[in-house]
Amino acid sequence: MNHILLRVLYYNETIDECVLNVKKLLESLSEKHNTQDKIFAEVERVFQGVIFSAILFAACAAMCVVLSCFYCCRINFMDNSLKNDVDALTAKLKREKRYKKVPVTTPPLPNTEPAESCNIIVSNAGVYCV
Repeated sequence: MNHILLRVLYYNETIDECVLNVKKLLESLSEKHNTQDKIFAEVERVFQGVIFSAILFAACAAMCVVLSCFYCCRINFMDNSLKNDVDALTAKLKREKRYKKVPVTTPPLPNTEPAESCNIIVSNAGVYCV
């Protein structure tokens, strides 16, 4: 603070008084209260952080899309490969005449007398048992 006063006030030997240098005073006031540069610097710092975050988010989203497409293509390729392997194995077994369809048999039903069926009719609803 004192160094500012020394620049603003100076001793004039001609008039033998301290003289106020108005130009230096205005410059010191503008230096003291000039926050516009500080505000611009802060805005740049904040928005650089926001821009960096947005770029990082976009990069992660793009990487997720690319990896999911790669995974789907890989699964599709493996599925087609397995299908082709099964088809080739079936053709080989048919060629060697070892291919047999396994007959599907149903288990025998236990020996029980066939149950009699009857029609149930509910009288309250106008339905009768026959």
